[in-house]
This record gives sequence, C-alpha cells and structure tokens, in this order.
Amino acid sequence: MKKYFNQIVPTNHALYIIALIAFSVMVIFFATSQKVSGGYQMTFSTPKPHLEALSVPSEVVESVASEQMGQIMTISHYSEKDSCHYPKDGGCLTASGKIAETGMVATNLYPFGTKLLIDGKEYTVEDRISAKYKNRIDIWVGYGEESHQLALKLGIKHLPIQVL
Repeated sequence: MKKYFNQIVPTNHALYIIALIAFSVMVIFFATSQKVSGGYQMTFSTPKPHLEALSVPSEVVESVASEQMGQIMTISHYSEKDSCHYPKDGGCLTASGKIAETGMVATNLYPFGTKLLIDGKEYTVEDRISAKYKNRIDIWVGYGEESHQLALKLGIKHLPIQVL
C-alpha cells in the first residue's frame, strides 16, 4: 500500500496541495449534487433572511427603508408654458384629472395621491412625466411667464425625498 501511495502522491508539496484541493472540491460536488440525465446538477441552500418570516418581499422592505431615510432623486420644475398639454377651465389638466396647482408633482414612480417631502415642503403626486425621464420628480411651479422663468431658474437638482 505504501508503495502505491508513494506513486500517486507527488513529491512536490505545491502539487500535493493542489491535488488535495481538487479532491476536496470533487467530494463537495458529489455530496451536494444530484445525478440528472446528461450529468450532475448542483443544488445549494442559502440561509433565508429573517424578512421572509414576515412574508414581506425584501425588495419592498428595502424600497420603503430607502424612502424613509431620504432617497436622493432628480428634481426638476415645470410650469404651464413648459407642459400644459390639456388646457381646461383656465388651467392645466393633470393625469390624475385635477387642475394643476402649487404643491403638485409629476412622476411615474408613485401612485396618484402619494405625499412626498422634498426640500422641507410637502407635495402630492397628481401628474405623470415623460417615460424618458427615469427616477425623476417634476415640481409644478405655476402659470404664466413668471412661473416659467422660476422653473428655469430652479432648474434640475438632486435632493433627498421622503414618502410621507
């Protein structure tokens, strides 16, 4: 037996270590795999996060947590002159069916009626924004040339928002 062992064990220690690692990997593979047609299939079990016990998807928890902590969003500003696609009763009809007024925002990220805190002010989602603007909130600033100039002056910012 000793003679056979000496023939299969390399004399170089580095090769011996590589052979030992390869053997260990092979043992682990066969211990955690199932034979299927055409070869073997590895199966791994991962520890389940404690959130699954609550039946709440982790994506939802992470989303809510980031919103509550003040997720940084792109904030832009718009006025009647920039974006009044549906004039009605002397105002601009929003996607929610309401006439645009100060305190409203447009975004595709939240349902209508969602309250947001942006830069210390409370806003309500009542309009939608072009699909080409991902992760953006557009704040309504008003009617007329003065509001248009204000929208241009305020420009685009990156600010923390909080869902209320």
